[in-house]
Amino acid sequence: SGGVDSSSIACLLRTFCRDPLETFTASFPGESFDEAPAAARLAESLGLHANPVPVEARELLPALREIVR
Repeated sequence: SGGVDSSSIACLLRTFCRDPLETFTASFPGESFDEAPAAARLAESLGLHANPVPVEARELLPALREIVR
């Protein structure tokens, strides 16, 4: 995500690892809570390759119910 925790981890990884690194972020296109653009900007600034993974918000809740069981 583009949040503080994920961003901090990405910064630490870049500090200690110069190998090419990939990031993966759940993307919710068109939703106000989509953090993928922020995550992509961070990845670019660190020289990482961002991989947004599109998720439909309406599909997420049923999937979470299955995962949490």
